[in-house]
Amino acid sequence: MGRPSPFGQLLRELRVRQGVSLTQLSRLTHYNKGYLSRVENGHRPPSAQLASRCDEVLGAAGELTARAAQDTAPGRGAVPHPAQLPPDVASFTGRDTAMAELDLLGADQAPLHAVSIAVITGLPGVGKTALAVHWARRAADRFTDGALYANMRGHDPAGVPARAADVLDGFLRALGAAPAMIPADVEGRSALLRTLLHRRRMLILLDNIATAEQVRPLLPGSPGSFVVVTSRNRLSGLVVRDGAHRVMLSPLTEEEAIRLLHEILGPDRVAAEPEAVAEVAHRCAYLPLALRIAADRASADPDLKLSQLVGQLAAERERLDTLATEDDMTTAVRAVFSWSYATLPAAAARMFRLLGLHAGPDFSVPAAAALTALPPDQATRLLDVLAGAHLLEEGGTGRYRFHDLLRIYASERAADDETEAERGAAISRSITWYLHTAEASGRVLMPVRRYPPLGPPPEHCGPLPFTSYEQALAWCDAEQPNLVAAIRHAARAGLHDSGWKLSVTLWAYFCLRRPADWITTARAGLAAARGTGDPKAEAWALNSLGTACFCLRLLDDALDCYLRALRVRREIGDRWGEGLTLNNLGELYWEFGRLDDALDCHQQALALFRGARDRHGEGITLDNLGATYRKLGRAADALSCLRQALDLFREAGDRRGEGMALHNLGETYYLLRRLVEAVTHYQQAILVHQQAGDRHGEAVTLRDLGNAFADAGQPGPARKSWRQALAIFEDLSDPQAAEVRASLVSQAPDE
Repeated sequence: MGRPSPFGQLLRELRVRQGVSLTQLSRLTHYNKGYLSRVENGHRPPSAQLASRCDEVLGAAGELTARAAQDTAPGRGAVPHPAQLPPDVASFTGRDTAMAELDLLGADQAPLHAVSIAVITGLPGVGKTALAVHWARRAADRFTDGALYANMRGHDPAGVPARAADVLDGFLRALGAAPAMIPADVEGRSALLRTLLHRRRMLILLDNIATAEQVRPLLPGSPGSFVVVTSRNRLSGLVVRDGAHRVMLSPLTEEEAIRLLHEILGPDRVAAEPEAVAEVAHRCAYLPLALRIAADRASADPDLKLSQLVGQLAAERERLDTLATEDDMTTAVRAVFSWSYATLPAAAARMFRLLGLHAGPDFSVPAAAALTALPPDQATRLLDVLAGAHLLEEGGTGRYRFHDLLRIYASERAADDETEAERGAAISRSITWYLHTAEASGRVLMPVRRYPPLGPPPEHCGPLPFTSYEQALAWCDAEQPNLVAAIRHAARAGLHDSGWKLSVTLWAYFCLRRPADWITTARAGLAAARGTGDPKAEAWALNSLGTACFCLRLLDDALDCYLRALRVRREIGDRWGEGLTLNNLGELYWEFGRLDDALDCHQQALALFRGARDRHGEGITLDNLGATYRKLGRAADALSCLRQALDLFREAGDRRGEGMALHNLGETYYLLRRLVEAVTHYQQAILVHQQAGDRHGEAVTLRDLGNAFADAGQPGPARKSWRQALAIFEDLSDPQAAEVRASLVSQAPDE
């Protein structure tokens, strides 16, 4: 077997001696050669090769990260082909000129010379989204790499527009990026998106944009993709600076409006009252949203004369005209809303107006049931009534949302038709449901973690049960914008206790996904905790905010939060909480290279957990303590702590922790060059990872097992382990696959 390539050897040396994965190389610029020398293999100086190549690696970190991202791009691995377009609108009519403009801009006859952007702009209710989706559905085959979609909620009356960082996170995952490779900041995520879209032909539909700044981080950086944006605003900055082409939408022509009514009402009814049909179109101001609602109402009542419908619309418009300015172009739409609302059955009308109090951008059937205190089957029927009347939009996945004008109208009706007490009760029910369901998901995602005590769920709450890790994670992913909105809504409604508990309860999910608004949400939770006047709540929230800052690399802020939480917990005598914060503080001190301080924190935490008889907390601390001893070169102490941690994890039934402890023991033996024992513990860890369903942990241990076999002079078993690790990493779209490929190349049989 030939000598490994220098670059492959370098990657392996970084990984083996320092525990640095390829995805972490971009962070190494924060450290210098002295740090590398200090942490390598118990204070021993780095190898000559490592020292000579250190600067080169640090300088190339960004390039390596991008290369890892490209290794997971479509065509280079098992990457999903995104197909995120919403369902097409039924009975789409007209817009021939606008469709032709979009056809020209999105033409696929030749490679594009620049990123092409279309801005569809016009009045509320004029059909911007309908046009964008209809054209995109028709043209989807031109975009061979798929379609991405996001509702940016730029004019959401709930005041919660989508954040570019969160949309980027969703796009990157849809393109196959593993969570570990997604940067925490907007700039990093935007750069990674541009990398993944390079030389690809992708359709990107960004709906309901408020400003050009909201969309710029989502733009590709190279030709080939086509971006379609919808907005009420003209977005002149996007046109002037980014070369976007504006597609202006006016209301339908009279002919197009009558054609739409013809499609919905049928030819016989239109032919029977042609003058009334024309007047309906006029009363709806030729706006598609109003036309569809009016036509649907007439379709639901075959005995209703269209001339009667005209009279009802005229009366409603006259009433609303007294409240509107002369140039209020939405008055006609609101007249249709009011008229349609008045015809709803009482239960459906109540459902409609209470949904106007929902904080987030969309909602599921269980969420709507909790808000309205109805059984899910009854809530489903009422939602179907509202969707059938075009007062709600169904997303095709059991979720519903309002057009933003309808949300405003629903909230107006709630203010007028519900008492203050009932509005407050509905908001409380909604937030309570999110809180209890979030706790249920957290207990599946991280079952051994402690959560703030909630007590039994109140009547009509009906939190969802979760039977699998995947199910719990999928619910959190779908509800993330609503959960964030619920925390903010709780603060506005004075529901401080629910607000801080929801923020802290989401800790497990946020640790897994690390969304960009985690810190914002944690700060809202801290404000809510302080609103309760309970120092224990404040300490919970401070510790949670500290973890958010730690995970998103705001280390100085994390230190401040942990120290404040520690002070509060000591003042109130919360010994268990003090141990938790000390444990977190010790991990943070690792990052600062303050290993003696880390050791002191973990030793204090260990004593506190033992005093509180928290065996699982003791196990986590011993695991951290073992890692600290290993970094200090105290291998015997490290082995002792890790063996105790292993016993405690087994006692608690924490299979994930057991696999982690076995792996750490293997790593410690490996650093001691006791390769037989290292291999034995790695193999045991792999079995436990498999039993726990921890595929990522299995892949990491397989990779390190391959390293141990290679150092033991067993290239065949080494390549077998690496190939198994590579298969899992590729299946998970994890960028560490690139590192394993490098190992396989460096140990190729023909070298």
